[in-house]
Amino acid sequence: MTFDDLVTEAQTLCDARNKNAIEYINAAIVKARLSLDLIDIATTRYLEAYYKTFVLSDYDGGIDIIIEQLRSLDWEDLLVIGHKLFMTLGNAYQFKGDVHEAQKTYLKGIRLLEGKEERNAQEKRFLASYYYNMALLLSASQYKMDTEEYLQKAIEISTEINATFTLSKCYLLYGNFYEQAGKNLEAQEVFEKALAIDTANNDQYSMALVRANMGYVANNLGNYAVALEHFNSSLLYFSQNQRQYERGMTKMGIGDCYFKIGERKKGIGMLYAAEKVFLEIDNKQELSNCYEKLAALLKQDGQYEKALVYMEKYNKLLKEFFNTDKTNALTRAKKEFESDQKEKEAQLLKQKNEEIQQYVDKLEVSNNALKQFANVASHDLREPVRMIHSYMSLLERSMGDNITEHQRDFLHFAIDGAKRMDHLIIDMLRLAKVDANPQIENIKLEKIIEEIRLNLQVMMTEKNAMIITAGLPEIKADRTQMLQLFQNLIANGLKYNESQTPMVKIKTAMGAEGFEITISDNGIGIPAQSRDKVFDIFTRLPTEKKYAGTGIGLSICKKIVDSMGGRISISDGHNGGTTFRITFRNDILAFRINPHHAS
Repeated sequence: MTFDDLVTEAQTLCDARNKNAIEYINAAIVKARLSLDLIDIATTRYLEAYYKTFVLSDYDGGIDIIIEQLRSLDWEDLLVIGHKLFMTLGNAYQFKGDVHEAQKTYLKGIRLLEGKEERNAQEKRFLASYYYNMALLLSASQYKMDTEEYLQKAIEISTEINATFTLSKCYLLYGNFYEQAGKNLEAQEVFEKALAIDTANNDQYSMALVRANMGYVANNLGNYAVALEHFNSSLLYFSQNQRQYERGMTKMGIGDCYFKIGERKKGIGMLYAAEKVFLEIDNKQELSNCYEKLAALLKQDGQYEKALVYMEKYNKLLKEFFNTDKTNALTRAKKEFESDQKEKEAQLLKQKNEEIQQYVDKLEVSNNALKQFANVASHDLREPVRMIHSYMSLLERSMGDNITEHQRDFLHFAIDGAKRMDHLIIDMLRLAKVDANPQIENIKLEKIIEEIRLNLQVMMTEKNAMIITAGLPEIKADRTQMLQLFQNLIANGLKYNESQTPMVKIKTAMGAEGFEITISDNGIGIPAQSRDKVFDIFTRLPTEKKYAGTGIGLSICKKIVDSMGGRISISDGHNGGTTFRITFRNDILAFRINPHHAS
């Protein structure tokens, strides 16, 4: 499957809350890392976060992935993938009950999409969802300003692009407005519109969500049997599909309904179950509502001591939610009474921070310039090269049988030159991206070599080549960088090799200066006088007529090793050829073996 096919299948399975999505996500990750395309890599990280948030209900895990990925993107990349990342990040915060962070994140996504002069259908769908989510958050807060404005915008876009899922959610939210205002019959009418849309789409999740809300309305109207029917239908779906937040909310509704029909023990038990769910997902906002409801019902049931306990829990969370302004005011007041010495220290710290910030700003300007160069190299420089290659090929075909041998040679020289230029640009881009936000993880070097064998299979078969390893360990490094490092060195050892059986041997050892990796080949070797220069960019030995290349591969290797705090050097191989020695600190190993316990 292509990368796009893997992404589409993974997204479809995630939307269906199917755990098999992770297989397609992992396959997409492998392709993205091999392509070194930042947008592809960001897409796979988005899918990982979406999977954790919506399939596993691991909201903190989803948040960590998105925040880490956002740090590695520049503005151009953010314009392409940012709306997806901010949406999933906001969803995760919202499910956790962190309303403040959810609103901030949704607003970032809204500003990103509103800032575009033109938006495609997918971006419009996301913008409608952003508007809806903002309306939903504001409707549940004490500040309801702009709620209806956001909701109207969401309905307008959803109607324009026929985004029935979001349109259904907008109707659902309007129904909630009516319910909060005590207009239960109007709420029921709007909920039925939403249910009709979801039934037509066979959207089981949305149907369960609407039925849960219809349960609340029926409960308010005193139709308790109908309410329990709606609640239990929704709870079955939410439980089977691990929708923790919705499960907790539905249990709260069932608990209230049981209490009203006189089954107090069942009602309080359901609220205890809801409390457990909200504690598990760390949703303090709904936990607060649950505590308030439990305190009221326990009091009505005559369990005054337990009611008092839950009222205290409720008050504690209220202070945590609503005393932010008060806390800030007290902090400001406290600062006003600090001593003169404290003020001087604060001023000195401010001055130092400003100096640091100025330095950081300069670094950021420099980094942005480098990123812009990389983007130009990736896109603007490659485009005319592709055009030269294409038109030369067209010219050769158009000349047909009238072309002379000299003309064919000239055209082939031009086409080969365009190919070399394209490869040169790609290598320059790889060199520029070596130390851009490495993803450190535990990596088995044997797995890396297995992957390289697959990548170089054609060359190895043609040359009857071998790659031999001995006890390679697990290390802590960036997987993509390790793949680049070893594949460059192994490919060079096989490419610049005239023996009947080209061979590359890789082994490791613990040395006095640290952990050492040696990569030896039986190739043509590198003269001693050239070994210091081969790591310089564009430096090539006098073999370029016989062996093609750009002169950047070893520069990439050195930059990777340097970025990890290591050293790389060259020496003669034991049986001719070349030996590359790479030395790292011992702490690069994923685990250490105690020599006193080794057998």
